[in-house]
Amino acid sequence: MPKPTSHAHKQHHVAPKPPSKFLWVMEAALISLGIFAVLSVLLIIYLAFTNNRRAQDAIKSLTGLTLTQDVTEVNRSIRSNLGYAITINTDQQKAEATKPNGEVVTGDVVYNQSDYTSVSVFNKVNSDASNIDSSSRVKSTYLTIESSNNINFFNQLRAQYGLNNSEQELLEKYYLPQNSSDKSYELEAKQKVNISGVEYTKLNWQITTESKIKIKTSQTDYFTIQNNRPYKVTVYQNAGYDPKDLSDFTTLVAKISYFRPSEASLVTNQEKKPKRFLPGLVAEAATRLISKDSAIQVVAKNMPSVVKIASVYCIDFNLILDKISEPVNTGCAGGTGSGFIVSPSGYVATNGHVVKFTPLDVLVDSIYLQNKQVTRAYLNFLLKTGKIDETTANYYYAQSIEGNQKVQDDLVSSLQLLPDQTSTKATNEQGYYAVQLSNQAVKFDEANIKNFNYGDSIVRANLVDINYDPYVDVAKDGFKSSDVALLKLDGTREYPYLSLGSIDGLGSGSALTVIGFPGLAENELVNTSESVPTATEGKVSSIRTANGTTNKLIQSDVSIAHGNSGGPAINSNGEVVGIATYAIEEQGAQVNYMRDIADLKSLLSKNNIGLPSLASGSEKLWQDGLSKYAKAYYSSAIADFKKVKQIYPQNRLVDEFIAKAEAAKKDGKEAIAPEVYLTIVVIAIVVIFVPGIILFFVVRHHRKRKIIHQQYSNQIADKSLLTPQSVNTQLSAGENKANQKTDMISHATGPERSNYQPKDTTNG
Repeated sequence: MPKPTSHAHKQHHVAPKPPSKFLWVMEAALISLGIFAVLSVLLIIYLAFTNNRRAQDAIKSLTGLTLTQDVTEVNRSIRSNLGYAITINTDQQKAEATKPNGEVVTGDVVYNQSDYTSVSVFNKVNSDASNIDSSSRVKSTYLTIESSNNINFFNQLRAQYGLNNSEQELLEKYYLPQNSSDKSYELEAKQKVNISGVEYTKLNWQITTESKIKIKTSQTDYFTIQNNRPYKVTVYQNAGYDPKDLSDFTTLVAKISYFRPSEASLVTNQEKKPKRFLPGLVAEAATRLISKDSAIQVVAKNMPSVVKIASVYCIDFNLILDKISEPVNTGCAGGTGSGFIVSPSGYVATNGHVVKFTPLDVLVDSIYLQNKQVTRAYLNFLLKTGKIDETTANYYYAQSIEGNQKVQDDLVSSLQLLPDQTSTKATNEQGYYAVQLSNQAVKFDEANIKNFNYGDSIVRANLVDINYDPYVDVAKDGFKSSDVALLKLDGTREYPYLSLGSIDGLGSGSALTVIGFPGLAENELVNTSESVPTATEGKVSSIRTANGTTNKLIQSDVSIAHGNSGGPAINSNGEVVGIATYAIEEQGAQVNYMRDIADLKSLLSKNNIGLPSLASGSEKLWQDGLSKYAKAYYSSAIADFKKVKQIYPQNRLVDEFIAKAEAAKKDGKEAIAPEVYLTIVVIAIVVIFVPGIILFFVVRHHRKRKIIHQQYSNQIADKSLLTPQSVNTQLSAGENKANQKTDMISHATGPERSNYQPKDTTNG
């Protein structure tokens, strides 16, 4: 008997198992799960997109909070058809314009373009302001830009001054200041300057006014010719001016632009020289628009820790000229600035010049505060040195202590008669400090400036240490110290605080935000019940070394206005890297400098004051709430904010954030909470994805069985030469009972079995 041939694949000899008869059900279920899986993915993507959009809306909603204001509403341009325009800060300055017929235009009407022959810009005035802060004692520093609507301007001047004069010379002669019986002008300097791409001839004049006391003031004229038209810009500073205010107005020169004048606005007649206008006091500087990227991380996070500091500094000192000396006792100077809390125990950082003043500052403030003892001592000194006679001294004393501001201005201006007083050192120093924690304005007691309106939001503070020398002439000798100070708040409450960083990561173009309290201190202290900080964004220009030391300064385009001194300069990570300190004028532009935060760290280390490395208490709750708010998780954010309010009700933003969050929640703008989102994802995985994957492999297995079974059936059909008996003999009994049973049933069929005739293959 022949040996059977062996095969490598048993399926050729053994009938495979057929697929499940419910394969179609499983396939339908798999398709359904696939559809649900796609829908669930789309749902998750939609929810994620919705959450992201609502988070963006949450951050955008911060534009309405007190910490931000659209800068386009603050900076406005005044345009004259005579070919010039100037952009001013409407929160800090106001303007008056003059038309050719002499009509004076003020208010919002001034922003309507017209044939203005001159525009005067000056500081806003609060006539009820109490003169307390020496840094804002500015009565008449202003800027005027003027031109001529005479189309034959230069031709007429040539006929008047000679044909050989250049247009620039004609312009200077036409606008040459004229001496009078009580006022004389002396040219101190003349030079060519380039400001914002415009060439000017700059003339500095010293003005002497003859009065009972000789008063010296000054003005600076800028002449230029643009589009064949003449333009003159004047920056005038009067008695009692502050150099910072002068810098603000000089900076405005860079904001003047020129364009071709309207021919219809030019006439042939020679108009009269435009009249000039005198200004008053500086008002609060504007808030800048804060970008959405920094609104939470930089501004909202840190603003509750920024404080306003009111300082009163009282000293004794001597006025000295040659061998003549006059003691001045119990003189006091008052002022305000900004600061920021650096620890939960209540340490506050600020500038040294915010808490300590010079004898000259004390003398000026004492005159305006109608301090009888100091005013009499100063007049006695002028009398002893022969600057005034006894009659004049008695007149000025009587008028000054009665509050005659003109007389007080004259007395302050007469300080220019004194020699350099930097050698005059103070004795018997006493400082009094109040720190404003919330928006409730800190106020001096008008009856006694050593007192403040102390309460839950206005807290007494003590000077811990200072690194500042007010007597150094920096321009001459360079810095001998820094300009930082450290105060300690009274009480045992837990305060919010800012994290200190480093300038190591800063470079040209790095983002920087300054938060502080710009504006006139006395306007806020006396006439308003609230005082709010503002935030200004900008960039780092460079890192410089302070003259005379190895300490660093951060130069930036972030404007430092009155009252901003001592405020934090914050990087994009929300860390304090500097302290807003200096603003100076260079070539018509304001240059701003921040003290390196390393100076403050040295002062903290010197006093063994440690700072927390991680947020805790109300500060952590505040940061957590802001993080949730930024993601539009309003319910959770509200819960954190309410805890913050309970622990630290002085947080100036918490009520606004609660109100914003509740309104957004009511409007259905809340994002799906993380736990709900997670639940949806888990359900999708457990109910759809996991069963779907399992079912996928089951279906695939049965599909393979179906394919193999089909192939086997096809093989059986192709072997038509084999009898059923021969096929059955090749199948192992018990290996495929189902197939054997099928064959048995087939053989048992009556008619077909009786008609079946096997083919005789004996003979081929």
